[in-house]
Amino acid sequence: MITAPDEVELMTAIAAATRHQLNAAACSVALVDEAELVFVAADGMGAAEVVGMRISLGRGIAGWVAVSGESIAVADVHRDHRFDAETAQSTGFVPSTILAAPIEGDDGPIGVLEVLDRQPGSSDLELAGAAARQVALTRQLAEGRAELDAQLGDPALAEVLGLAGQLAQRSDADRRLAARLLRAAIDDG
Repeated sequence: MITAPDEVELMTAIAAATRHQLNAAACSVALVDEAELVFVAADGMGAAEVVGMRISLGRGIAGWVAVSGESIAVADVHRDHRFDAETAQSTGFVPSTILAAPIEGDDGPIGVLEVLDRQPGSSDLELAGAAARQVALTRQLAEGRAELDAQLGDPALAEVLGLAGQLAQRSDADRRLAARLLRAAIDDG
């Protein structure tokens, strides 16, 4: 799940840009965490109340999108059986329309980007899909960063990196000699 504040900041910026681009009242990002969706970033009406909220996968329009992997534009949420009015009321903002796009990972949906009460346009689903792809890339970068941080936390690797830093300041001849010694040590290992 989310560990880095800069990842949340970037997702919030994506939500804000999407909200402004679609002239919407609100935009949020929810990520799958086991059997739930967790709202991790939002901008606009009800943003403070929605961040941190958890809903079951499959619940509401966001849950339906996360399970189905399909984008959806709902023109009147009160006529849609998937709409979760109780959850919406708990945020203090009940929308009339919802546009939702799945955030796709390598193995399927990893979350949902929702846009609430937008001014409808012909390319809304495409814009929401592009924003969802940006969130997916943000997740990939965060996961790669976490893996790198874990590797850099290894004391043996830290020692090797320290030696490599010292070696970078040496002459070409010293670096070639160190490379030969390292190859010999690995080959003998």
